[in-house]
Amino acid sequence: MRVGIGRRTGMTDGTGRTTSVHDAQDRVTQESISIYAAGTYVTKWGYDSSDHIAWMSYPGGNSGQSGEKVAYEYWDQGALRSLTSESYATDYVQRLDYDEAGRTEASSLEGGARSIPSSPRLHRPRVTSRPVRRRAEKSRGAAQRPEATHAPCWAQRSAGERRGRAAPRSEA
Repeated sequence: MRVGIGRRTGMTDGTGRTTSVHDAQDRVTQESISIYAAGTYVTKWGYDSSDHIAWMSYPGGNSGQSGEKVAYEYWDQGALRSLTSESYATDYVQRLDYDEAGRTEASSLEGGARSIPSSPRLHRPRVTSRPVRRRAEKSRGAAQRPEATHAPCWAQRSAGERRGRAAPRSEA
């Protein structure tokens, strides 16, 4: 096995050990998770010539057995087209269609169900929030205490910080 800089090939913690195998293009092709007193679970991946995941083999038991193998199919432009279980001959996603901007327009799921986004809001990035501490205003002798609120994480940073740069500081 070739060991490269910046590539994790193994890790051990209080629950067990995880090892990864990489191919010549530094793609993970196998991950083994050994959990103390529970067994070893192995996941494998194969890739196509465009570096897309071509298939994935899930763990099939706690002794390193291979389980279900799922095949990925892509459009010529590189977007995911379908997901099929080779092990169970089942189409999980029969077809994904995209609009000109590359957003999912419709999908055909197992059993013939069709999913069509009904709102442009579905295409917005998810905004997560985290707690922010703000001081409560003093009013009529009430004790001052912090008040927990939530604000989107992007609102807590300056525009420069959102782009990965520190915001310029002005001197007064």
